[in-house]
Amino acid sequence: MAIASPLDAALIHSYCVYESGIRFYNAQIGGTDVGAIVHLINICSVAAVPTFLILLPFRRHAVLRWVVWAGSIFFWTAMLFHLEVAIR
Repeated sequence: MAIASPLDAALIHSYCVYESGIRFYNAQIGGTDVGAIVHLINICSVAAVPTFLILLPFRRHAVLRWVVWAGSIFFWTAMLFHLEVAIR
């Protein structure tokens, strides 16, 4: 669940970037080479550590764990949109 949360956020963010039709360089998921896939896994692994630490206290409560997990997806998606770079 911890690695899936930032990965889902990257998927949502990349989809929204592609749908907007501009600034494709802001999408996390792009390219089909092995380097792009390894880069994506590394970024999601770094973001998975705080997600895991946040989910850890809720390991015995399934409903609360899912709510916190959905909130972490929202948080990581908002962070990706906030950290976008606009090159002129």
